[in-house]
Amino acid sequence: MKKVLGICGLVALTALPVTGRDAVTITVSPARAFAPATLRVIVRIEPNATNRSLTIVADGENFFRSSEVSLDGDQAPKIIQMPFPSVPGGQYDVYAVLKDASGRERATAHEQVAIFSVEGQ
Repeated sequence: MKKVLGICGLVALTALPVTGRDAVTITVSPARAFAPATLRVIVRIEPNATNRSLTIVADGENFFRSSEVSLDGDQAPKIIQMPFPSVPGGQYDVYAVLKDASGRERATAHEQVAIFSVEGQ
């Protein structure tokens, strides 16, 4: 039994990033809704002196919206909330891109969302 637990623990440790945290994570709610919907995007950022901008994007077949937020390195807020109102029906990729001062991508996070159209609209 100890051998099995040891192997499980070793597997869990190898799956974690070195710091134990992702540089950026994203949560989108609702994940499924009826159109038109307001998507609430919450992005959590691991403090780092090189963080300079965050771009949040909702990208679908017939709709695109993005917003960029300037960040002040490790002094920036750890949580950024962004509403995307009046999103029409469709499948969406919602993602956050964290960049450094030279515009290089440091990290990305991604969620998928489904907004359903009601017949007759």
